[in-house]
This record gives sequence, structure tokens and C-alpha cells, in this order.
Amino acid sequence: MGAHVPSVSARERVLPFRVLFAAAVAVALSAGTLAPAHGAANEIPPDVRAAFSDDALEALQKSDVSSVTVDQGDAPDFSTATSFGVPRQVSLWSTDLILGKQSDQPTTALNEWIAPILGPAGEPLGTYRVWRPSSDSTAELAGYNNDNELATALLKLDKETILVSDPTIEAWYSMRDGSVTAVNQSAAREVPYPTAIDEVAGLIAERYGAAISDSEEVGEGAAGGMTVVDRRPWYYGMDPWILGAGAILLLVAALGGIWWARSRRRIDDPAPLP
Repeated sequence: MGAHVPSVSARERVLPFRVLFAAAVAVALSAGTLAPAHGAANEIPPDVRAAFSDDALEALQKSDVSSVTVDQGDAPDFSTATSFGVPRQVSLWSTDLILGKQSDQPTTALNEWIAPILGPAGEPLGTYRVWRPSSDSTAELAGYNNDNELATALLKLDKETILVSDPTIEAWYSMRDGSVTAVNQSAAREVPYPTAIDEVAGLIAERYGAAISDSEEVGEGAAGGMTVVDRRPWYYGMDPWILGAGAILLLVAALGGIWWARSRRRIDDPAPLP
């Protein structure tokens, strides 16, 4: 009588180790470059102003994005760009808000600023982002795109309004005086009209909670339309607790997978022949 072949496939045996590796990576990244920026939202640090310089504009005008864009359609042409609009600091929803806790700090500022790219008549052509890769570095190019919807909205915001990115659904919001307004269509599906932050907080906490419990991916960097050039790592723009929570879930799943595989082997392996 031939030996019985265990039912655990090679893919199933390897999967737990892949999951463990992903968990280790997530834990390492959670301690990375996501330190929040400090200072009032309407203050523009000198190094940030310098990153939106005439030299940066000239480099953008001469940029050849045809070889780096992966989206369908023609590559955007920034050769007619004549200036940048006012840079605005980008924020995320705070950890307390995501966890459903009462807090007087619903947002957390990032070391990232975004400004509209403007044409000869002041028309929006896209957006240009700069960031500080670490807390002790100076601002440098993060990326740019041809998101005219976001660029148009940025021109309408006053200096007291906080700009919030939610990379989980590629949404942008503005917040002022306790009221949240959608900046792009993705945000408008969740907040179709100006809504009190307390009500929005409940919606966001519920969505994040569902995403974490389902172990879904939570996005890749800050949102903002078609990304032509983006120098930030894929995990940038996510709060460390999200990465940490995901790592814990992955670790639990991995340990469960290993236990299950070993149990199956003990059940399926035949007893030694006499």
C-alpha cells in the first residue's frame, strides 16, 4: 500500500512564512518616516518655500513624464506652467478620530505640502508636492500630477482651512470651524455636503475599523488623482498605528496558519507500517 500524500499543498505551507515576513516589514515601517510635522497649518517654513522655487518650476517645465506615467491617455504637458499656487500642508485624520475616541485634535499634520501648478492665465494644470523624507531633512520634491480637480479646489481654500488626505479611499477633505467639506469626488461619496466633524468622525472610524478587521490594504501614500511622479514610499501617508495593527493581524493569521498546517499533517500522515 503506497504512502498517503498529505493534503497540505506547497503554496499553503509557504503562505504562513510570507505572511510572517510581511508582518515583520510592517512593524519595521511603522517606526519609519511618518513623524508628524509641527506648527500651524497656515505657516510655510522657509525650506518648503524654497522647494517651490523658480528652479523647481523650470525643471517641471522641462520634465519628460511620457516615460514614467503608467495611466492610459496622453502624458500631461507642464511646459506652459508659469507658477505655483500657495503651498498647503497636508494632514491626515488623527489616530484618536480613527479609533472613535473623543479628541480636540481630529487631524495630524504631515511633513508634506501641496500646491497647484498654474498656467499663463492662472488656470490649474495639476498639483506639485514636496515633503521632508525625515524629521531632520529639508523639503524636496515628492511628486506631481495633473489632478485639475484637486488643483482647482486648492485655489478656493483660505489659509485657515486644514487640508486632509485620506489615502484609504483616495479622498481629500477641507476642514474649518468644526465643519468638513469634500474636496474631490471620492470624498463627496462619503461627505456629500458640509458636515460637522463629530458626524464625519463616526463615519471614518467605522470605515477604518471595517478595513482593519477585514485585513484590507489601506492605501498607498497620499491621494491626488493620477500620479505622474511620486518619490514617496508606498506606506507614506499612513498612521503608524495602522501599520502596527495590520502587522498584529498578520502575525496572528500566520501563527494560526502554522498551527493549522501542522495539525493537518498530524491528521493526514498515515501511521508507520509494521
